[in-house]
Amino acid sequence: MAFSYPLLIMLSPGGEQPAPRWMADARTAAAMDLWSRLSNVDSIDVVVDAADPVDREAFQELGAQVAGPLNGRFHFGSRIDQLCSEYGWKRLAYFGGASAPLLTEDALSAIFEQAFELDSRAGLVNNLHSSDWLVINDTSPLSGLIERLPKDNMLGWVLAQEAGFHIRAMPPETAFRADLDTPADVLMIGKHPYAGDRLSEFARRSGGRLMSRIETLESALLVPGNGLAVIGRGSSQLWSRLESELPIWVRSYVEERGMVSSGRLADGSVKSLVAAAVEAWGAEKFVGLLSELVQAVVWDTRVWMAHRGGWPSESDRWSADLGWLDQIEDGALSEFTRVILSAPIPIVTGGQGVVGGSMMALLDGSGSGNGEDYQPSR
Repeated sequence: MAFSYPLLIMLSPGGEQPAPRWMADARTAAAMDLWSRLSNVDSIDVVVDAADPVDREAFQELGAQVAGPLNGRFHFGSRIDQLCSEYGWKRLAYFGGASAPLLTEDALSAIFEQAFELDSRAGLVNNLHSSDWLVINDTSPLSGLIERLPKDNMLGWVLAQEAGFHIRAMPPETAFRADLDTPADVLMIGKHPYAGDRLSEFARRSGGRLMSRIETLESALLVPGNGLAVIGRGSSQLWSRLESELPIWVRSYVEERGMVSSGRLADGSVKSLVAAAVEAWGAEKFVGLLSELVQAVVWDTRVWMAHRGGWPSESDRWSADLGWLDQIEDGALSEFTRVILSAPIPIVTGGQGVVGGSMMALLDGSGSGNGEDYQPSR
């Protein structure tokens, strides 16, 4: 390659409670897989930013270049601005540690080739409305956008809407939508043939009750005439694949796409018709009716959580997905989870991934798809 890119892999802080620790370990496995693949791409200078001392040491043992430790509380915009200034980065490829678990070395090389040909005020992003990775040729606007970037999800959207950047979103293929935000993402993506060795091994040995639900879901998807409900921030791409590749009927309830990047989650303005129905009828009645209509459900429950207004802790959210009832402190979420676990059909819960990239990854790896989406477009 006739170009060079500084590349930052950022691992967010982990946690001491069981569910956050579970997710931190999964993301570390994926980040190590990504680092290994990027290390084989020519002219890429990789820096790993790991908040957890255990992760820092692990990457140093691999021979990775690791950024200096974080001083104070983590804030995405501030940390990015600090590192750009410290390293003198004029252009930047940013990847969340668990943001590209299915990108091969060839696909990564193609991303940088495309980005290098763009104008200075342009970039590539995996998803404009909820970015997990982004490549830009000019970092100068970032210092003026710090407060608008509490998380990486809004990075592409804010640059496009507030800094005048032309941000090109990648095609809605599995590898560009796959990201490890929730336990279900880890297990669904970990089953994919292009997942890295470390992530695949983690998914195999750590899946537990949630993996059992996912496998039951897979079986239900292959039964002709079965019904599947897709609830939450679903996409037309997933709908198209479900309709064309599976012998089932699909009921899709799409709500609140872009609720994070738009700021609706932060300002409490998320509204959900499904969540309102759960409130009005009660979780038991709602799930009971749902179980009469379909034979399986994938449910982006973060929309329900945001509608409630009382956003649960990370530990509670992930414990609910994993089915760890005794770890959930939020009373409403605990009851909601109990009802879901007691349902006569498999209900897999998580964030946007379970109705997006993670579900597409499951289709790729289950034998239900046509396999054409395995390799990202160059």
